[in-house]
Amino acid sequence: MKKFFLIVLLLVFASTPLLIASCSNVSQRDKLMPGYSCSDDGYELFTYSVFYTEAVVGTMTMKFEPLNKDAVDLPSAGGDKGHFTDVSGTLLSTDLTMNNGDTITSRVVYDGNFAPIYSYKRTFIGGVTKEMQVEYEGKYLYAKRFENGTEVSCLTEKASGFFDNEMLYALVRASAVGDTSYSLSFSVANALTGNKDSMSITKTGEVKESIKALEPYTYELAEGETSYTTACYAFRISTGNEYASSYTMTVTKDRQTVKNDTLDITNVKKIITTITEGEYKYILSDVEIV
Repeated sequence: MKKFFLIVLLLVFASTPLLIASCSNVSQRDKLMPGYSCSDDGYELFTYSVFYTEAVVGTMTMKFEPLNKDAVDLPSAGGDKGHFTDVSGTLLSTDLTMNNGDTITSRVVYDGNFAPIYSYKRTFIGGVTKEMQVEYEGKYLYAKRFENGTEVSCLTEKASGFFDNEMLYALVRASAVGDTSYSLSFSVANALTGNKDSMSITKTGEVKESIKALEPYTYELAEGETSYTTACYAFRISTGNEYASSYTMTVTKDRQTVKNDTLDITNVKKIITTITEGEYKYILSDVEIV
């Protein structure tokens, strides 16, 4: 189980040297754009069922909240570093609850240019609590890890060229994923080990996924099909990590209409439909746009 938690909830840090961004990576950085369908003071909330083989073993939520000169209060393992004012950008919150009681909480704030401001993660696995936070102040970042409230490791680096490890889902959703040879390589601060690591996202092709949460009210199946399917792009996330060298993710290719209680939301872009690592799979089960 430890391997699973480290990988799938973004404790996925490469052990390889820093990757130098190619021209394609520079252009992909320039194309990053949120493209939310929610209201300015709303959110996009995605819920996933976590499967091990064929059994449901937990639930994960992923919440994107646009910020417009808002105040944000986030958890902090050391002092009052989690309070920010006048923030314009996005707050991404990811929460995992497993049936066995293990939990992972992740928060990251980044500005409109996708420059990270602050991130926090708390893991409770097998009765052990760990907290990681990364602060971005001016030209530098400061990554720290705490166990039972005591700081046990730290890392200071120049922040230029870094994304935050907790931004992975946001980077995929904001990318120009329709580009034929899409790929993105970047550096992250590894608060868990106190190292500077690298990660890459590569598009591997197109697939069709059967996602009930995205089924329209009425539809006709094409000849030979047994269920409604959604066209998706497939991605490989490479980490160089000793726990797993890569895992996969699928994202909707076309804009989707999401069924809400009072008003259907159209043109919802780049919804992450599945995340797969080994025998564990996260499958989209619900979408809420406010």
